[in-house]
Order: sequence, then C-alpha cells, then structure tokens
Amino acid sequence: MRIQRFLVLAMLCSGLLAVADAQTVKKDEDTFSEREQDLSDGGKLWGNTKPCEKAEMSLASRSSDVVLDIKVKKGDLVKPGQVLAVGDTREEEAELKTTELLANSEVAVRAAEATMKQKELEVKRMTGKENVFTTYEVEKAKLDLDLAHLDMEKAALDQAKLKSQVDQLKTQIERKKLVSRISGVVQEINIEKGAVVDPQKPAIIVINNTPLWVEVHVPIEMSLKLHELQQANKKLEFGVMLPGAKQATPANVIFIDPEASPAGKSQRWVLEMPNAQQVPSGLRLQVIPPRLDKVAEAKVK
Repeated sequence: MRIQRFLVLAMLCSGLLAVADAQTVKKDEDTFSEREQDLSDGGKLWGNTKPCEKAEMSLASRSSDVVLDIKVKKGDLVKPGQVLAVGDTREEEAELKTTELLANSEVAVRAAEATMKQKELEVKRMTGKENVFTTYEVEKAKLDLDLAHLDMEKAALDQAKLKSQVDQLKTQIERKKLVSRISGVVQEINIEKGAVVDPQKPAIIVINNTPLWVEVHVPIEMSLKLHELQQANKKLEFGVMLPGAKQATPANVIFIDPEASPAGKSQRWVLEMPNAQQVPSGLRLQVIPPRLDKVAEAKVK
C-alpha cells in the first residue's frame, strides 16, 4: 500500500514539473515572439518608448528608521538635489547640539594649559635651590610638569574628537534626507509618514522622459547594413511616429546591442528623440528606419 502511494505521488510530481516546464517554454516563446513582432506587420518597425533615466531611491540606512516627512507626491516634477523625503533625525539633532557645545568649548583646553603653566612655575621655583628642596621634590615637580603637558595634549585631542563626532552626526542627518539624483517625475512613493521604512524596497521612484528613448528591434540584415554605414561615419536618422502626428519625429542612435535576439532575427537599437510633448514611456510606436540608398549616397558630415 505504501509503495502504491509513493508511486502515485511520484507520478503527480512528474506531471507538475512537466506542466511548469511547458509554461516556462511557452513564456520564453511569447517573449521571443514579442521581440520579433517588430519585424512583421507589413515590414513596419515598432519600438517601445523608455525613460532616459530612472532612479529608484531608498531612504533608510537602518531597518528601524521612521519617515518624518514626505515633501513630494506622485506626478511632481523634481530636480537634482531636491529633498523628496526626510527620516526621523530628532535623536541625532539633539545629540548634535550637545556635541557641538562641547566641541566649541575651550574650557578643558584652557584648564589644562593653566595647570601646565603652574607646574612650569613650580619647577622654576625649585631650580638651583638644591639646599632648600630635596632631590625627590625636584624630580616630582618635573614629572608633574610632564603630566601637565600630556594633559594639555589630551584636552586638545578630546576637542578634535568631539569636532569629528559633530561631522559624523551631520553626515548621519544628511543621509536621512532622500535627495533626487535626477530631474524627472515622481512615479512611485512606497513610504508613509510616521511609518517604519522597508530598506528592501525603493522609497521613491523618479523617471525622466526628456529626452525620450525608443527601443526597437531591427531586422538583422538591415541592422548589419545600418551598422556598417554608421561605422563609415554616415549620419543615421530614424523617424518615430508619435500618437496623432502626421510627420515622424527625428531620432538619433545612441546604442546598438552587441548581442542579437535569441532567435537571431533582430538586433536591439536604442534611439533618442526630443520630447517637448511629454510623451510617456511605455508606448508602442511605429519607427521609420533610414533609407539605405539615401544614407549611402549622403555626404559624410
């Protein structure tokens, strides 16, 4: 009976694995077919718009950090260096005030300096009066002076250490400010005011669609010819048909993928175009490639 149950379980597991493998293959095939779609539809090329920059930024430096304030909302335009959110820095700021007071205070250094001068006077008073002071008293006075010098150096060192702690605290406070690295639009906000930050997730995502990138899979034969012309310093200019437009918008080549598609039928090109109309990324647009005969006849600029 146990053997029969084992065989049944083994058959079920084999069946599930086979289904999973089939789904994986189907998914890969779908991905390949999507890439090769650019090559069909009456010889037309189709590309997908992409942001030229995307910044996924985190706020937390520790798992226990709390969001003190969020200064933007979805859809806001931001600039590089703009503060997007702030972590709770009240504890660090309180410690910073105390440390700055101690670091800027000269009391400890001046006290050590006064003690040192007193010991110097004591040594001078005993010098040359061996008949009045014993050798032990003179040597002890000299040792006390040496200790006073060391105390003076220690006070200066302690003050320098406090100033270093001030710099560290200021750095910790700055790290709890989420500052945008790029210009763009706030796409996602994954934090809430007063909530603990999840350091595994980006707190805020900013994307920049100006200029706009277009990713297109060019047929391999056309891609090789265009690449050859580009290497010969021929100017290649694609055209992109924006929604509702009657004329194509010029787009320049900024990247050619050195690896062909898995099926070997196309090569990925990335184009860059102006985006005064603020066309969003994620669109599928028609791409008009350069005419090979016109490019070949054009003069090198």
